[in-house]
Amino acid sequence: MLKDKIKNILSRSDYFIPKLMFLFITFSLVHFGLGYATKPIYTVGIVAFLVSINRLNFLYYLFVIIFSVIAAVYLPASIMYGQPSFNIASSILYTDQNEAKEFISTIPYYYFLVSILIISLSFYSLKFKFNVSKKLRITYLVVFLIILMHSPIKDKHSNDYIDISNSGYPEIKFFKDFYLSIKESNNEQSKVISLISKKDDFNSVKANNKYNTYVLVIGESARRDFMNFYGFKINNTPFMNSINGIFFTNYTSASGSTQLSLTNTLAISGNLSNNVISLAEKAGFHTIWLSNQGSIGIHDSPVASVGKKADKFTFIKKGDSDIENNKKNDNHLLPFIKSAINKTKRNKLVIIHLMGSHPPACARTNDNYDYFYENKEISCYIQSIKDTDNLLATIHEYLIESQSKWTMMYFSDHGLSIIDENNKNKLRLIHNDKYRQNFEVPFFITFYDSKEKIYINAKRSAFSFMTLFSEWTGINDDIINKTCNMISNEKCDNQNKIINFNNEIINYFDLPMQKNI
Repeated sequence: MLKDKIKNILSRSDYFIPKLMFLFITFSLVHFGLGYATKPIYTVGIVAFLVSINRLNFLYYLFVIIFSVIAAVYLPASIMYGQPSFNIASSILYTDQNEAKEFISTIPYYYFLVSILIISLSFYSLKFKFNVSKKLRITYLVVFLIILMHSPIKDKHSNDYIDISNSGYPEIKFFKDFYLSIKESNNEQSKVISLISKKDDFNSVKANNKYNTYVLVIGESARRDFMNFYGFKINNTPFMNSINGIFFTNYTSASGSTQLSLTNTLAISGNLSNNVISLAEKAGFHTIWLSNQGSIGIHDSPVASVGKKADKFTFIKKGDSDIENNKKNDNHLLPFIKSAINKTKRNKLVIIHLMGSHPPACARTNDNYDYFYENKEISCYIQSIKDTDNLLATIHEYLIESQSKWTMMYFSDHGLSIIDENNKNKLRLIHNDKYRQNFEVPFFITFYDSKEKIYINAKRSAFSFMTLFSEWTGINDDIINKTCNMISNEKCDNQNKIINFNNEIINYFDLPMQKNI
């Protein structure tokens, strides 16, 4: 039988070269699954190591099994996001069970097929026997060690010591990068807990507000060039198209994921205690936070922690495993929004945090869409933007009915990337930090007394949001930067910085553009 013939070949001591090639292919895939570009030199080194330890069955089996399983499990994240990073570690820390399930549901089936292939090839390689001489085993081990030490010795000139963890082997780099990412994320979380419990630094707050009801709506994953108002071919923004107000055409988010973006938007960068809630309360505003994003992951997220500083907060999604609870779309916020707007309080700030267009988009729209475009997921994404536009229209109606002096601001936390764009059936949108469109988001402000559309075409960054928020609300403090008028077409400095998924500040213009579909 064919199966017996294959088994016989795998267990024989000859067929040396074919088995080396088999291991080379297997560990090229393993390295890809770990999130690193396949470099033949490192694959050769690992194959040499496996040949040298082949007689030590336990060690050989352990090495192959551990790294093939890790690569197979991590492979979907590897394809979408690359090697372990700060953003991946933060996602693990702050993602609730439902969001994890949604992430898994967005993974194409053929990614899992590659994972199965890695496991299958690794399983067969466990049967290999390399009956080589002791001298040859030592030679292979020396080859492995030379490649292992190359980068550490090279880096010694700058480090003044040899650090084996600086080796280029993906098996070593994966654990190092994952450890450092988790460590940095935990440090950041400790910093957030410390800062959020710390007293704010607003000590000279002055308020000169023109309006008494301020509504701030934070959208999710809305990429600007998928919106009709900004030029997209399908009319999915009838409300935005119809209203007067101030519209920003060149605003960029702080980062490409919610936590990294909003922690650097809703507070003065570097100190989360100096946030929009603290500033508004110091000015005597009644503050309300309404959210359709979970308040509980492994830990409260930094954004949820800011929300809980409000005088009144409501999280309609508890972040637990209650499936029906977690399926609530943004319209479930409407009764709470209407109640908040109609509260006969002094000046008030109502902040509404939506699920918006968070992938998978069809989970947001319950698989419904008005217009088919490219495929089902893209159609749902376009519909999710329209659903948010309809929600904004309803909030607008509530504000008009309240007969107050109101104003409403809307922006999205970040954009998304198109992947698999060459395959119409598979293309979709994911979180990323590789393109400008990951940061290009909608932004507008409308008022009860708006008379015309005003366009702000000057570059504006979410890192300057606290200045913009101060101008909008009329609330000032000495620690808020006022060197430039943000709600104008004045050219302002330092508007190009963004944060990538390694928590590094980079220049927005260093990223390539991604053409829309």
